[in-house]
Parts: sequence; structure tokens; C-alpha cells
Amino acid sequence: MNKKNIDEIWNQKLINDLGEDRFKQLFSKSIEGININPFYSKSKCSFFYPCPKWEILAEIEHAGIEKSLHEINKINDYDIQNIAIYNIDLNHVRKLIDKTKNQINFFCFIDNKKIDKTTELNSTQIILNHDCFNVKTINISKVYSKKLKINIDSSPFKNLGCNIVQEIAYTVGIGNEYLNTYGGKISPMITFEVGQGGNYFFEIAKIQVIRRLWHLITSYYNNEISNVIITTKPITRNKTINNFNNNLIRTTSECMSGILGGCNYIKSQAYDYLFKKKNDFSENLMFKQLLIIKNETKIDKVDNICEGSYYISSLIENLLKESFDLFKKIEKRGGFFKNLSSGIIEKEIEKNNKKEIELYKRKDKILVGYNAYNDKTTEENTINEKPILFKNSSRIETY
Repeated sequence: MNKKNIDEIWNQKLINDLGEDRFKQLFSKSIEGININPFYSKSKCSFFYPCPKWEILAEIEHAGIEKSLHEINKINDYDIQNIAIYNIDLNHVRKLIDKTKNQINFFCFIDNKKIDKTTELNSTQIILNHDCFNVKTINISKVYSKKLKINIDSSPFKNLGCNIVQEIAYTVGIGNEYLNTYGGKISPMITFEVGQGGNYFFEIAKIQVIRRLWHLITSYYNNEISNVIITTKPITRNKTINNFNNNLIRTTSECMSGILGGCNYIKSQAYDYLFKKKNDFSENLMFKQLLIIKNETKIDKVDNICEGSYYISSLIENLLKESFDLFKKIEKRGGFFKNLSSGIIEKEIEKNNKKEIELYKRKDKILVGYNAYNDKTTEENTINEKPILFKNSSRIETY
């Protein structure tokens, strides 16, 4: 019996049981334009990229040797061995390595203008963070090192309101600009960082689509990468100040979707990130949340836990098609940077942002603490309802 016959039989069964009107109500469409069906059968998209062994990645802002060392030792007490340090001078890295009490894998995000081509540090990854609103690549023409990575963080797009199809296309679009500029030899240097939202199964599929699309793109440059390093983290867009305890549930779900999708590193976010300064209580909850997922859920005991899900396979297939189509449109218009500087990316994000805001206003989409079960402790919220503006044609900002 072929797939078409199975689908027809199940459709007829549902119509007989529910009636045609109620049957039609079972179908819906996502904000990306993906059709959601009441049931799924075996899809053409059966391949699932093997999920790598994932690691917890903590992060700190460098604030001098002693303060950073104190933060590192606190994190190390949770038995977390991977720490991202932002805005650090490489000379300070050497001192931190010497003073740290245990073995730590440092991911050092340094000023793009201060990279030293001779720098090689054991247990240290040197990372240049690409500003996703920049209209040019980081100048690495004088630098090439196996320890150097270029991190493309597309989470700001997500926080401003882009959908998953846009997020995928923009992420690989920036990566393609680097390949256009420096050639396929830098393929292994590119890493991606993406924000995970609340659409659980779509977010799982997204990680798989990024891997597949990047594999396809890099193959055109004769240096294909099937195991690109992907870091995931919760977005801030859907976090609320009212009923804020729900933020802990949201970040747990978002971390899980990143892990099940096949990320390499997972970051989390304190539940009170929006309205409180960094504090030990919420940080303790954040790290223990990740440790419970890592050590007590047993999700790492099964390889490719989502493989075989007809629904996720269908989402991968559809998201791949839609995001690749958008990527090709961007390339036909001159590439991502040209689309960004001309305002096209801005308009696309703003259009989707307004569409999502309307869904919240009509309560077609529910966010506890924003448009449902709002305890009214404050009138503030985190959903960006204001238009997106360009400033000097190089950055998208909100006001």
C-alpha cells in the first residue's frame, strides 16, 4: 500500500468520525507558511544528521582577571568545563589559564581588530563574533589558524521577529558571504549560533535544516562541511516580566529542542534576565536546569532520538525547501549584505514581526504573562511592537 492510499484512508476515517467541518479545522498553517496536518505518514525526508555529543556552554563577560576568575571558579563548581568569555584580551587569557584550578575549555570572543595571527593557546578556542547586522565580513585575510573560528550569531534576527525560514536563510546567507570573500578553505572556520523559540518541533527541525543546507552550500566550494558546529540558546523575545516563573519552563523547552535537533553546545538563560541584575539564585537554577537535562533525563543514551518521527521529517523537508528558496532569492538580489544594506532584510523581518504581533493581539497565539494569565505586576512586556529602523545603513535597531 503506497503513501497516497494510506493518507486517503486516514483522511476518510477522520471525516467519517468527526464530520467534514471539524475535519477541516484540524489543518492549520504556521507563520512560515508551512501546512500542519492532523497526521503524518512516512516522508521522503528520512535522513537525520547524527546528533553529536552535546556540551553545556556557560558564558561570562570579562571584567578583569580577579572578577573573571571568581566567575570561572563558580561555574567550575557545577562541573561545567566549557566557558565562553566575551570581550577579553588574549594576554588575559594566558593568565586565566594559569590561575584556573581545574581544566577549562575556554571559548574566547575577542575584539575583531585585536586578533594576532601567531596566537595559539592550548584548551582555548579563539572566536571572532560576526555582528549579524554588519554589511561586510570580518577582515581575516592576514589570519589563518586552526584555533580561530568565525561565529555567526543570528539570534538577534529571531529576537526582532523573524520566522524560522528567514532565520535559516539569513544564517547560511551570512556564511555564504564569507565563502564568497575568502573561498572554501575557510569552511571549517565557520560556526553558527541560533536562538531557540517556543515552536518546539519546528525548532528541532531547524537545526537539522541548517546542517543540511550548509553541507549543500559548502559542497559548491569544494570543501563540504557536514558537521558544522552549532550552538543554541533560548531567545529573549518570548520571555515575560509578568508571570516570570514561566520563563524557566520556556528556557527548558528551548534547550531541549536545541539538543534534540543536534546542537554541539547549549547555553541557557536566567529566568529573571530581563528585569534583574545577574544573581546567584537565578544562575544556580539555570545551571542546575542544564545539569538535570544532561545527567538525569537520559536523552543522551539514545542516538538520534527524533529519527523516525514522520512529523519532524516532514518539517525538515518543508523548512529546507522554503529556506533554500529564500536563500536563492537573496543570492539573486546580490547576496545577504546587499539585501541588508538596501533595507530588504529589515522589511522582511518587520513584516513577520507585525504578523506575529497580530496573532498575539487576537489571541490566536498565547504567551502566558503577556496576553494570558497576566498578573499585572507591571505593564512592561518583551514583545517588540515598534518598527525596526536602519541606522547608517549598517545596523538594525529598535527604539
